[in-house]
Amino acid sequence: MANTETELKLSCEPKEMQALLSHPLLRSPSGRKPVARRQISRYFDTETDSLAKVGLSLRVRTIGRKHIQTVKTKGIGKAGFSARSEWEAPTQEDTPNPELIAEWGLAADFTRATGGHPLLLRFETDVHRATRLITRPEGKVEIAVDHGVVRAGDKEAPIAEVELELKYGAASLLHDLALELLETLSLGLGGPSKAARGYQLLEHKLESPTPTKARDLPLTAEMSSEIAFQTIGQSCLEHLVANSPIIIEGSDPEGVHQARVAIRRLRSALSAFRSMVAGADTDHIQGELRWLMGVLGPARDADVFRAEVLPPLAKVLALEPGWESLLAHFDSERITLARDARKALESRRFTALVIATLRWLDDGDWRRDQERAAARAALLGDTARSVLKRRMTKVLKRGADFDNQPAEIRHALRVTVKKLRYTLDFLAPLYPRGEAKTALKAMKRVQEILGKSNDITVGRAKLRHAALDAGAEAPLLAFIAGWAAGTIDGDSKAMEKEAREAWATLRALPQIWKLGDRKPVNVSKTGKEKKGKSGK
Repeated sequence: MANTETELKLSCEPKEMQALLSHPLLRSPSGRKPVARRQISRYFDTETDSLAKVGLSLRVRTIGRKHIQTVKTKGIGKAGFSARSEWEAPTQEDTPNPELIAEWGLAADFTRATGGHPLLLRFETDVHRATRLITRPEGKVEIAVDHGVVRAGDKEAPIAEVELELKYGAASLLHDLALELLETLSLGLGGPSKAARGYQLLEHKLESPTPTKARDLPLTAEMSSEIAFQTIGQSCLEHLVANSPIIIEGSDPEGVHQARVAIRRLRSALSAFRSMVAGADTDHIQGELRWLMGVLGPARDADVFRAEVLPPLAKVLALEPGWESLLAHFDSERITLARDARKALESRRFTALVIATLRWLDDGDWRRDQERAAARAALLGDTARSVLKRRMTKVLKRGADFDNQPAEIRHALRVTVKKLRYTLDFLAPLYPRGEAKTALKAMKRVQEILGKSNDITVGRAKLRHAALDAGAEAPLLAFIAGWAAGTIDGDSKAMEKEAREAWATLRALPQIWKLGDRKPVNVSKTGKEKKGKSGK
C-alpha cells in the first residue's frame, strides 16, 4: 500500500550550509549538530525514459550497506510544497527488485509503461544527508539537509537543499518550521525534485525557464466560496513562483510582467472576497504583496519604456547629439531596477511571503473564524453575482464622464477595470463561454488603450526627471531628454478615438453578474459545449 509523502523543500546556497546545520531546529537537545551520512541514490528507467513519461520514478538508495527501493508518482506540487504517492521497502541489492514492484501492485503499470524494455541506470545522486526529527503537538516532521550532486554520465549539477517531510499531523507544521528557519537563514523556494533534475541533465534541458501564464481554474457555481478562494489563491501563488526563476536569471522581461499579473490577480481576489478573508493575518499578506509590487513595478515600467516608448522617439531624435547618452542612461536605470527585482526574488523575505501565504490559504484565521462560516459556505455562484455587480457598478460610476476625464482619473478607471477583468477571468467558468469571452475582451481593450496613454504619461515624466537630474553636468543628456519629453505624445487623436470606442463597447455590455442566471455551460472532453443544470 502506498504512503503519501508530503514535504516542503527549500534551496540553500552552499555557503549557508553550516549555518543551516547549526540552527536550533537541527541541533539535538544537548546542542549537538546532526551527523551527515552519505547516500547514493540510483535512478532507473528505460532507454527512452518511459517511466518518467507516465509520472513514475524508480530509485534504489544505498546508505552504508543497506539498500532501499522506492517508487514515487509525480503527484502535485505548489511553490516548493509537494504531495505524492510513495512505495518504499528494504532490498538486498543496489538494482531494482521486481518482486517488490509486484508486491506493491505496480507490475502491470510498469509493464504498460516500459513495454517490456529493460530498466537501465539513468543517473544518480550522491549526497551527504543530515536529519533531525521534530515533534510538536501539531505533528512530527523530519528535517533533512542534503549537500552533494546529481550526476548523469559526464554531467553533474550541485544539490544544496533542506526538505521538511511531514511524518504525521497538520501540513501547517511544515510551513511553521520553514518560517522559523527563514527568521535567520537566507533560503529560497525549492526547485524541481532530484529525479526531475536528473532527467534534465540526461536530456540536456538545463536551458533558461520560460515565462508562464495563469492556468484555467476548475471553478463551479455549486462549490463553496471557501474552496473557490483557496483554489484561486493557490493558482496565483503558483503563477508567481513559476515566473520567479525568469526574474532571477534575467532571461526574459516577460517574467516580471507575469509575476506582476499574478500578484494583481491575488490582490483582486483578496478584495473580491474581503468579507470572508479580512483580518490581521490577511493584512500582513497584503502588506508583503505591496512590498513586492513596489519592487517589480519600477522594473516593469523601465522595460516598457525602453521597448515601447523610446523606439518611436528614435525616428525623430536618433541622429541628434545626446541620443546615445539618453539610451545609455535608461539602460543603466533598467539594469539597476532589474537587479533590485532579482534581489527581492532571491531574498528570504520573498520565500517567507510565499510560505506564509500558503499557510494562510490552508489554515488562516479566515478558515477558522465562526463569524465568517456563512460567508465560507456561500455558493460561489451567489458570491460571484454579488462581487461582479459591485465591481461593474464601480467601473461605470468611475467612467461616467469618460470623454472629459483627465489622465489621472482615467488611470484610476483603468485600475478599476483591471480588477473587474481579473475577477471575471477567475469566475468565467461559471458563465456561458462566448458571453464571458466577449466581456473579457471588452475589458482588456479598455485596459490596454488606457495603458498606452499611461505609458506616455509615465514616459514623459521619466524624461523630464532625467533632464533635471542631468543638469549642467551632462548638458547634452539634459537637452535631448527635455526635447524628447516635449516630443513624446503618440497619435493622441487616434488614441482618444480608440479609447472612446472601447469605453462605449464596455458600457454596452449586458449586466455580467446576471449571465449565470441562464443555464450554465458544461464543457465536454471534446471541448464542445452542452446544456447543463441551472447554476443558480
